[in-house]
Amino acid sequence: MSGKGIQETDDVSLSDIIGNGKTYTVPPYQRDYSWKKDQWEDLWNDILKPPM
Repeated sequence: MSGKGIQETDDVSLSDIIGNGKTYTVPPYQRDYSWKKDQWEDLWNDILKPPM
C-alpha cells in the first residue's frame, strides 16, 4: 500500500483503471444504491445552478 494521503492524487485514464487487471468489488457492508427520482432531480438542479 502506498503512503499517499487522500489529498495526494494522480490523474489516470478510465482505461488505466479498468484495464489494469485488478478486480474492484463493493464491500458487503456497503449500503445499496437507493436514490429515487426526487434525489436525482435535486442533484441535477444543483449541477445546473450557476455559481454565486
